[in-house]
Parts: sequence; structure tokens; C-alpha cells
Amino acid sequence: MAIYSALVDTASGVLLTLSDHVSAIVLLHECTPESNHATYVNSKYTSGFPLATIDPNEYPQWTWDRSMRMFGPTRSDVLNDDLRQRSHLATEKSLAFSTIMYSIGRARYPVRSGIEFQGDIYRLKKEEALAFKKIGDESRLSEFPFLLQYADFSGLSGEAAADEILLKAKLDEQILLKTEGLRLVYLNKIKAAQNSSDIASAMDAFRRERVINALI
Repeated sequence: MAIYSALVDTASGVLLTLSDHVSAIVLLHECTPESNHATYVNSKYTSGFPLATIDPNEYPQWTWDRSMRMFGPTRSDVLNDDLRQRSHLATEKSLAFSTIMYSIGRARYPVRSGIEFQGDIYRLKKEEALAFKKIGDESRLSEFPFLLQYADFSGLSGEAAADEILLKAKLDEQILLKTEGLRLVYLNKIKAAQNSSDIASAMDAFRRERVINALI
């Protein structure tokens, strides 16, 4: 079962938006005044979570009961246009955050190893390759165990193995640098958006840059 997070109005508990992408709600909470992040809001719904399938326009019709950890109907004297507008903007921002984060995550797949601590090994191999390049003495290759292992496996000299390791590291860093630039720019554009037009404009620019960079 998916785990849902919700953004709710601080004063009333009215539901502003809902998502099973917790990172999007975390970012949304950071840029939404007078809001709270309610985590795992479907934990008490053992027979299904009906709010997961309702029209997002209906979100403000539900209010989070923190003590019961369930949603109930919003009182008619609480629901107003301001809450509806805040909910609409929050939902659009949440979807935009998710789109950007998933897209950047896909672009970073070539850098991922899928094996625990492999990133630490790559870092150590790069450090050893850089250190060995400074020395340039094949007779001292045994002082660099990761580099020696890679050289033996690939049948290369220490110098050639170091060059290959550094080239791979540079290619990975270029991917990370480009995607980090996109992350910084467009997540902050969405955070700063004041209306639907701002969000649409930012997402159009993100998609154009995504195509130009041929990354995502």
C-alpha cells in the first residue's frame, strides 16, 4: 500500500493537497506559509484510502483530525475561497515538484550503481587515481589497492587505469553538474510561484531545457 503525505492548513486542518511522493510534500511545506506536513495519513485506513482517488478540487472539503489521524468533512463555516485557491496552487506545485524530481532522477540513473557503498568505492578509486597520477611511478602501484585491482582486472598499466577511472568520474560529474543546475533553478522557480501561470511558465522552460540538454 502506498504511503500518503498531506499538506494541511495550520489553523483549520483543512486538506490542501495529498501525495504519495513524500519529497514533494516536504518541499511544498517549505514554501507554503501557515501549513503543516501530515505524514502517513492513510495509516488508519485499513480497507482502502478513498481520498487517494477523489478529484483534487475536493481536497478542501476534508479536514485532518490530528488526534484521530483520519479525515472528516470540513465544516461549512470553515471552507472558503482562500482555502480553495491555496489548495489548487499547492496541488499544482506538488505535481510540478514530482515531475522535476522524477525527471532528474531518471537522468541520474547512469551514475547510480545500485550496490550499497559503491559510491564510496568510486570516490576512493578516483582519489587513488589522482594521487597516482601525481607520482607517475608504476613501481609504486601496489600502494593504491583499488587502482591496482582495476589495472589487473582490465589489463592496463597503472597510468592507463588511472586515466580510465578519471574519465569515467568526469563523465558522471558532468551529468550530476547539469542535473544539479536544473534542480536548483526549477525547484526554486516552483517554490516561488504565486499562481498557475508562474508554474506553467516554469514547467514549459524546464521541458525545453530538458530537450536541449538531452538529459532527461
